[in-house]
Amino acid sequence: MLHFARQQYINDKRELVKIDEFRKTYTVDKAIEWYTKDSFFYRLLNGALRSENFEVIYKFRSFIADLHQQLKTMHQNYVDQLFSSTDKNVFEVYRGQLLPKREFEKLKKNINGFVAMNTFLSTTTHKSIALMFSGNGENRPELESVLFVIKMKQTYLTEPFADISVASNMIDENEVLFSIGSIFRIDSIHALSETQWHIDLSLVTHNDEDVVRFSQYLRESVDSKPTFIDLIDIFFNMNDYQRAAHYSKTLLKKISLTNVERSEIYLALGQAVTGQFVADNSSQTIRRRLFVARTIRRRTIRRRTIRRMDNSSHA
Repeated sequence: MLHFARQQYINDKRELVKIDEFRKTYTVDKAIEWYTKDSFFYRLLNGALRSENFEVIYKFRSFIADLHQQLKTMHQNYVDQLFSSTDKNVFEVYRGQLLPKREFEKLKKNINGFVAMNTFLSTTTHKSIALMFSGNGENRPELESVLFVIKMKQTYLTEPFADISVASNMIDENEVLFSIGSIFRIDSIHALSETQWHIDLSLVTHNDEDVVRFSQYLRESVDSKPTFIDLIDIFFNMNDYQRAAHYSKTLLKKISLTNVERSEIYLALGQAVTGQFVADNSSQTIRRRLFVARTIRRRTIRRRTIRRMDNSSHA
């Protein structure tokens, strides 16, 4: 990871000093501190997550897991304090964003559907701060000025999020950070003004049975430092077979793989193509067989990994 970062900033002495500082001082309890620094880390990681550059994401996998774990550690205390200090059982945070027109239109067509965030999502408890980031329509038609209003209910909160001000380098923004892969229901979209949009989201909880399996799978993947196969399976669990196939092909072309990884990605590609066929042919029998095949594949991968670990430990 640090070798990659040095390559990206080879002519930037200031960033190279920060990279060396990271190497000397980083510990797992400083993940949030480094994520919120104005430095190479935030730019490289967020750029990779937004563009879904799996090769770079894989390089940062240990840090992603550290950041997720630190949020988990802070989460319960934050929630307890949050709802004990108010009579409300619903809490709101805000995010201002310039959203590409294409992405905005996809959200508009998916009211009451779900959106899974492929980055760590930064929000604030201050609506005025969020509005500063949303803009005022000056970038139309390419970008829409959007205010996200995210509601969280007290009961069944599952995804780790926390006020990170105490561990952050941005103490004045009252930042609440959601872990990667947090899933939200799109409740409504309406015009806030002639130049701004208001989008209501609700954090998905255990009551939303349709997405619980995906949410749990994603958390387990992050906890265990995901592999290339885990990243493809994220799309499987969203039933997004087209992207699963696309990124399987991308990985096969662009990334150095072991023979085992390559064979598993080819298998994933075959199942993605099958999944696309299933999506077009609503046979419950075929759907069940595909789910069973994917389950068997993942169990085989885990058993093979355990055997390799056992063999290496006895070598």
